[in-house]
Amino acid sequence: MQLYSWRGAVTNFGDELNLLLWPALLPDFFDRDPAGIVLGIGSVLDCRHVRTVKKVVLGAGYGGYRKPPLLDGSWIIHWVRGPHTAAILGLPAGLGLGDPAMLLPCVPGLFKATTAIAPQIGFMPHFESLARGAWRPRQVSPA
Repeated sequence: MQLYSWRGAVTNFGDELNLLLWPALLPDFFDRDPAGIVLGIGSVLDCRHVRTVKKVVLGAGYGGYRKPPLLDGSWIIHWVRGPHTAAILGLPAGLGLGDPAMLLPCVPGLFKATTAIAPQIGFMPHFESLARGAWRPRQVSPA
């Protein structure tokens, strides 16, 4: 079974996390067999995937870039990214459990131990947000 990670003209940090997360959580699971793929982090649940390939979904989402997939026996869905994806695909809302990137703290050695009292919050903008976002210019004070 192969690990699917979307690649475009511009690197997408979220999709690249697949290469860090899944081999650490599922060591010795992946190989080069094209008969099956794992779809994890990313908006990759759509019609681009070949029907004859077995598709195992571990938290991927639907982003609306292409038509939704037609779910058939080649899809094994453990969970999807959220309730929007579940609704679009006609799945029970309970399968919308969250982005698999939330599993990153389970990767041994990835994070340093912290003594912070409050939980830390991270924000991951869409990879095209840098060019299109309405970001305010940063004001730099003279030293």
